[in-house]
Amino acid sequence: MSNRAIRNNQLNFDPMQKDKYAIFEGIHKSLNPATNMTVWNFIQEATNYGVEIGGISALEYRQKVSKLTQGMNFDGLHNTLTQLVSVMLSESVERAMNTNNRRATLLDIITKMRNMMAQDANLTWTHHPNHPHFNQDFFDEIQKAQKLLQDVSDEVVSKFNTSHTHSLLQPRWYQNMFHAGTDDAQLENMVNHPTTYFYNMNTGYLVPYASYDSYAQIVDLGDIVNLTDAEMEDMVLMLKQNYPRLHLEIASLHEFALANPQVASMAQSWTSRYRHQWCFFKQHYTDITKKNTLSCGLISDLFGKHTPTFAGLRQDWEQKISDIVDDMKNAEPALEKAKKIDEENQNKTAENIDHAIKAKLNEMLSNGNQDDEADALTIIGNLAGLSGHQLSKNHSTTYYCYSYQTDQFIYFNWNTLNQYGIGIDGINLTDAQKGIIATRYQERRQELIDHHAHRCAQLARQIATETTRHDDALKAMQEAFITYRASV
Repeated sequence: MSNRAIRNNQLNFDPMQKDKYAIFEGIHKSLNPATNMTVWNFIQEATNYGVEIGGISALEYRQKVSKLTQGMNFDGLHNTLTQLVSVMLSESVERAMNTNNRRATLLDIITKMRNMMAQDANLTWTHHPNHPHFNQDFFDEIQKAQKLLQDVSDEVVSKFNTSHTHSLLQPRWYQNMFHAGTDDAQLENMVNHPTTYFYNMNTGYLVPYASYDSYAQIVDLGDIVNLTDAEMEDMVLMLKQNYPRLHLEIASLHEFALANPQVASMAQSWTSRYRHQWCFFKQHYTDITKKNTLSCGLISDLFGKHTPTFAGLRQDWEQKISDIVDDMKNAEPALEKAKKIDEENQNKTAENIDHAIKAKLNEMLSNGNQDDEADALTIIGNLAGLSGHQLSKNHSTTYYCYSYQTDQFIYFNWNTLNQYGIGIDGINLTDAQKGIIATRYQERRQELIDHHAHRCAQLARQIATETTRHDDALKAMQEAFITYRASV
């Protein structure tokens, strides 16, 4: 049987993609036509000004919105299925930990172990009774923890169909995962994130790796999990609540299948080592032998009657986007206030900078130190067009910054006044010092005139030399041609 993919699949698939991403259009529209500011622009400004949105920091809010809209992890079948299986595995672990008081029991075990290590600095994780620092009570707690983690693993793995039962979800229990100084908050964080700290999930045993130059790979979605109808319904609800973007991707794939009843299988095919694309087949996925291709059935094979559709999602997503826009509008007064305060702080800080620099220059001009005076005149001379002179030593001053509410340093250079937009008013120059700047100006002006004259004379000599070379070359060429004509 031919493995030719449905050639016009893009004609049908693209509208599905368009409908999916149209859900996010509200985020990219202007919140206020007068300012042309989108949700992303607003979040960026709110982050810059330290404003909260929806009761959390703007940075956290940005992560929240990104989680809703990002789709780079779903750019192909393999990534989508891997992410989906990983989430289902993690959720199954969480549910198993919440049964039989396991989470509290594990926290109690590792807290006891931490306390024992705090009391005995020589305590080790060794299991050998002959070790000089072996502690039976400590060893008993280790065995309790390992058994608890293994029980959870066995319970979770039983819900997934794979011959690699011992590799799909491996307990990760190792020496020094916590120590005598580990605080209670970190121990609680560990038991509240078991798949991060206590397990290795190997999703490759459920979704095989596929790439360019690989044989055809298949995934049996209808036989990947052993969940009851109620458990599957809860799993889909969990996806909707905690992983809305993945939930939307599932709905998109299902909507595509509903709109294209001729499609029997989904696939991802690699056309080169770094390029791949979605493709769809009329054949059952077990009949697809196309090389460099990962294939499976339809997403409804996995979720059955609980498979989400656009019809059931659109209203929820519209509400999500509307809530985001409302949060922006509610935060507008705080942002405007923060901008006004920041502008006031910048103006007051600029006044402090102006005062600090001028005070330092006046001190350098009047303290009797010739080097300080010369450097001050070099800095001031830049306002008179005398640029590029180096200072003889380092000079600095401090000013109070209202934005950071702390003192800040300014290190002087020849361009300091222009750098901070500071004028000559308030800088006290004696007549002698004004005369020095005037003299430097005349000297620099004469240097430029002399340099220009020297350069012009140099160029004139170069032109004369080039003209002579040119004339000699033409003359030699002419003489050679005359000689040639005379001999033919």
